[in-house]
Amino acid sequence: MPKDVSTGELLFSFLALKAYRKSYIVHQQVFPIQSLQPEILAAIFIFCLPEIGESLDDAPMTPIIGSQYAPLLLCNVCSSWRNLAISTPQLWQTLDFAIKRPPLDAEPLAIGIRTWLGRSGTLPLTI
Repeated sequence: MPKDVSTGELLFSFLALKAYRKSYIVHQQVFPIQSLQPEILAAIFIFCLPEIGESLDDAPMTPIIGSQYAPLLLCNVCSSWRNLAISTPQLWQTLDFAIKRPPLDAEPLAIGIRTWLGRSGTLPLTI
């Protein structure tokens, strides 16, 4: 043991590590889905996607890209889900939206569509 490390410092470090371990275990018990491998969670996310046309059933009279549906809904759960959803191109392969009347400002819609298409990477698209 180095001479410059006191017993009190070692005890403090030990207690801090013990508290961290306990909080980690509690977090895993409260949110067991967070312990899944990213590949498995991404596969689950893909099963959450709506069927083509499903998000348009109750479409309002303005442009929509269904934020109440996956993948956008998954991006609103937590930062780790957002990062995983954004980095899973299969979630962004289908762009399903309706424009029932022209928007006052089309630029936000255009930005949203460009972002969506960019997230799909090089995968084939269904629009």
